Amino acid sequence: MTMKTKVLAALMSFALSAVLHSYLTMKHYPLHLGFSSGDSVCNVSARFNCDAVTASSYSQVFGLPISILGGTYNLMLLLITLFAWWGWRGDVKTGLRESLWLSGGSLIASLVMGFISLFLINNYCLFCLGTYFLSLFGFVGLYASVAEDKPFRHLSADIKLWFSEKKGVWGFILFVPAAALFIHTAILQNYGADQLDQVVQTALSDWNNAPTQTFTSTPSLVKGASPEKAKMILTEFADFLCGHCKMAAPSVAAFVNSHSDQVRLIFYSFPLDSSCNSEIKQGNGVPCFLAEAVYCAERQNKGWNLHELIYAKQTHFYKSNNRTEAHSLLKELSREINLNWETLDVCLKDPNTEQIIKNQAAQGKAVDIQGTPSFFVNGKKLERGQLLPVLNAVLNKIK
Repeated sequence: MTMKTKVLAALMSFALSAVLHSYLTMKHYPLHLGFSSGDSVCNVSARFNCDAVTASSYSQVFGLPISILGGTYNLMLLLITLFAWWGWRGDVKTGLRESLWLSGGSLIASLVMGFISLFLINNYCLFCLGTYFLSLFGFVGLYASVAEDKPFRHLSADIKLWFSEKKGVWGFILFVPAAALFIHTAILQNYGADQLDQVVQTALSDWNNAPTQTFTSTPSLVKGASPEKAKMILTEFADFLCGHCKMAAPSVAAFVNSHSDQVRLIFYSFPLDSSCNSEIKQGNGVPCFLAEAVYCAERQNKGWNLHELIYAKQTHFYKSNNRTEAHSLLKELSREINLNWETLDVCLKDPNTEQIIKNQAAQGKAVDIQGTPSFFVNGKKLERGQLLPVLNAVLNKIK
């Protein structure tokens, strides 16, 4: 391959890595702030789950998302390599060696993050893995372009030049945190979350001072750590036609998946429907029906699957005017998760199922649920529990 081909390969690696980091950034904020519209496209299983990695405490450094830092760093590498190739930074080979050393920093960071993902998080993000391989590919491409000069012989001399004739390279390096901080601040302001630190501290203080509640009714769903191992028991009350509940669900799921050895999630339905909830003055029966369906689906170990499916198809269920219409729609959609409909229908017709959902709604009334979603941690009410920074702060407090 010619030098041009090798440099172009490196440039393409940096560009693709910047694109992947941009996608991860776009998913980071809605997930952390409880506004997610659904799972990431790179969520393929509980283990290979981008959202779980994003929900971990390792997704940020000094409060900045690593995805933003990675994106701006690769953009910087793209620019400085282009400038070197065009001869704007003096001798072409010297400029390409500068890019090589800087890409080495990206490669080292990728190795560190790969180690964290493998040994500390135990979840894997396919797009993150893609950026790690691209950092290696970019480094190899640049190395190959200057291999004839045996670049490592020049390493010491090249670095010394950064403190004399080549001080301009520090401008590129400082561009990374400055741009990342600017983008981070702008995005938080766009979401109205520029006072997020204060929100987290207030939620943590209120939770710490809240009375401890006891939950005695049978929940619909449970996942995460066993009761014996769980340091944090997260209890959620939600309604399946609640838009805020739908947006909170991916964040809560990502948090639990990211800390499955420490966090146990217990899900109760609190249907905003008078047919099963005495706190509500009106309703058409659909929210209660959906709550019953999820409870019954869990008897087939499909409760969480149906939980996700209903939220994904929430707009369809909005159009159902009664239980009969919702029943027909659910029967059609149930094929997507391979539910045994006959078994589910038997459970739905069982009077005990309706009573269990009524008991869950009564449980919510007993602990003074004022809206959905509502969260409790270790029995204490947690305001803004759909925010990952709040959940992580409480988990750290418990530890």
